Amino acid sequence: MVRSEGNSVQLAATYAITRPGADLAATERGVFTATPRPWDGKDYSGVVALLHDEVVELGDAIAAAVAKK
Repeated sequence: MVRSEGNSVQLAATYAITRPGADLAATERGVFTATPRPWDGKDYSGVVALLHDEVVELGDAIAAAVAKK
C-alpha cells in the first residue's frame, strides 16, 4: 500500500513459468505491477476487495504470458 501520494493500493509481484520437464534455464520470469487503486485508508473490507481485483489482474497477466509461449 502506498501512502506517500494519498492512500492507494498497488500489488507488485514477480513470477516464474516453467514447463513440465523443461530445463530450468528455459524458465520465463516476469514482473507485474497492478494499476494503483484509491483507498480511503479506513474501510478494511474495501482494501481486501481492491487487493482481490489486483490479484485477478495478476492472474490475467500470467495467463497472457503463458499463452505467448
